[in-house]
Amino acid sequence: MDPVKVDQPEFGKRLRARRMAGGLSQKDIAGGVVAPSYISLLENGERVPTLDVVVHLAAALDTTPGDLLGDESWDSLTPAKQGGHNRIVDRFEARRLVAMGDFARAKKMLEERRSALGKSGDREQYLELGIELSGVLAALAMQAERLELLDELTALPEVRAAVEIQVSLAIDRVATLRELGRLWDARVAGYGTMTVLEQSDIRGGADHVRLLGVLVSILCELGEFDTARPLLTEMLAIADGLGPDAAPGVLGRGHWAAGMAYARMGEFDLARDHLARARATLSYAAMPTSDWLRFCRSTVSILLDAGDLAQAAEWLEVTELTARLTGSVVEQTAAARERARYELASGNPAAAAELFGAVTSGKNALTGLDLVTAQVGYSDALAQLGRYDEAVDLLRRTAVQSERLGSFRHAAEAWRRIDQLRESADRPRS
Repeated sequence: MDPVKVDQPEFGKRLRARRMAGGLSQKDIAGGVVAPSYISLLENGERVPTLDVVVHLAAALDTTPGDLLGDESWDSLTPAKQGGHNRIVDRFEARRLVAMGDFARAKKMLEERRSALGKSGDREQYLELGIELSGVLAALAMQAERLELLDELTALPEVRAAVEIQVSLAIDRVATLRELGRLWDARVAGYGTMTVLEQSDIRGGADHVRLLGVLVSILCELGEFDTARPLLTEMLAIADGLGPDAAPGVLGRGHWAAGMAYARMGEFDLARDHLARARATLSYAAMPTSDWLRFCRSTVSILLDAGDLAQAAEWLEVTELTARLTGSVVEQTAAARERARYELASGNPAAAAELFGAVTSGKNALTGLDLVTAQVGYSDALAQLGRYDEAVDLLRRTAVQSERLGSFRHAAEAWRRIDQLRESADRPRS
């Protein structure tokens, strides 16, 4: 976006005055959209802002672009206002809150805006804010609410008329079903989405890679490894074929998905090879914090499965530190689960049991498949402590829960572990 015709240094003086009057720092109004140092340059009259930056700063300062520019005519020229709100302002405000890790406020703001827009008939903006809200719900691990929202969005005529949006939201829906543990439903929805994608002009693009990655993860969770392998090969071939003009994260995320898949298959050399390739292209600076944390947790998980405790410990420290910096209870709970797995693998079942107990109960407990896998780990820790009855009871509840989710492989694994524990409990001690 081209720079706005701004009267500098007057703009910088107004910007500084509004910021100081609000008791805000340069970092506060930067909000992750621009660097605080850039705010300093603007205030000193050394840079001319673009319109999107002006709109963002106006939202951060609770004023209007025209006020900052000293020309109220800009307020009528910025994109359509509905219900007293500017479309760009709404989007930037939501992203500012997300960048700050304030997902609760972002959720509240987006829900209020969408509620107001529902009466005005601006379906395009309603859809835009719905897509923003979907990402916020994912960050809050509110998967059931996200699924309900995605069902609503995919039914909109505007979505059905645009295959790119239709497929993108459908992939989000498949991934949400997977997170809820509804693996069979996710499998059916995934193949249905693949049919739509392969008949469209976006076949062979980034969304194709993303859908294949989600499908591969679902098939691996279901134990359908032979079905997953050709899809895994296709995913990597498409990602590699997109070339340097594609976002570098596409290939990195493809290797990330491959690493997780091969770890599920027990092929740890391949898993670590793809993990190394993913690390070569993915970085904290180039990814949203929530995605970076997911990547870190995946790395810890793969290294623990491979028995590499030393490297797992290094990545676990990064995961825990980043989760604390976000201030997100959801992220800290997810990091605590990986810490519990590490303690169990390191021969500290008591510490592991305490951590697993914390992440599987209470209002901040894990959900879906994350809860199932954590409960299995918890039962292992209890068994190592000689608390067989508690371990069996927990596994029995996990098996029933898995069956309700349609995750029969996890249910069968839980019943198998129950039989093993009973044999161990009956075996005479030497």
